[in-house]
Amino acid sequence: MQGWKFILGNKHKIKNSYNLIYMNKSNQLLCLLAALLISTTVSAQKTKKTDFFKKLSDSTAKFFKKTFVNFTNNKTSLYAGIGFNRQSINETDYISSFNYRLSEINNKVYKPGYHLGVRIDGDYKKTNKYAFMLGFTKINSGLFYKNSKTLNPIVGDFSNFKADNQFFNLSIKANYKKLLPVLDTTKYKFYFVVGPSLDVRLSKQSLDNQINNNYRRFVFGYNVGVEFDNNSYYTLFIHYNHNINSLTKSPVQANMSSLNLGVFVRAKDLF
Repeated sequence: MQGWKFILGNKHKIKNSYNLIYMNKSNQLLCLLAALLISTTVSAQKTKKTDFFKKLSDSTAKFFKKTFVNFTNNKTSLYAGIGFNRQSINETDYISSFNYRLSEINNKVYKPGYHLGVRIDGDYKKTNKYAFMLGFTKINSGLFYKNSKTLNPIVGDFSNFKADNQFFNLSIKANYKKLLPVLDTTKYKFYFVVGPSLDVRLSKQSLDNQINNNYRRFVFGYNVGVEFDNNSYYTLFIHYNHNINSLTKSPVQANMSSLNLGVFVRAKDLF
């Protein structure tokens, strides 16, 4: 009897071990199937993403190709010059805990700064000339306060707002050029230019203005002027620039007037 019990017991152990092996193989098979399913799903998602970005890239390339196909005869130049700047301020409704004597800050003059950058000239649809300018502008500004507060005879004229007079901007301008019938246009060309501008302030505000974050980051304006092209050797320009929206946030109204003089030369002639 003990021998039969031993045989039966071993038989059950062998059967249980086979069951365990079968279960382990089944689990491994399930895990393998799950891994394959997940891998297939991820691969499909990657393929979809790849197709999406490829389609986006192709459509973007086609859009730019169609959009800028009419801009031809592009010529790259480098420009530099000097600018005279004055800021006009109206701060009647502005109130702060700071008081500034106008006799110390209100100078009413144009102060010099400088500008430099890259310029692209070309033709739009072979008939209309244009110029695109991208550069940096260092502004040193005079200040003209249009109004003041008075506390006589102790303080005199004063203001609660002290305008910043130093700026470092990224300047973007797009001008339309019109040839003027002056002198011999085969050698010397005079152009009238006009167009929009965008200035992005890169420099920080003064500590006083940082308290209320008075100055805007982006300022839109317009540009108008005259240019003299000396037989393509170099071009002299004089541009007047004025902002459309205020440099400052309400209730302060600040406008910048700039008279920019400069020269630009073809890049291939410099390098």
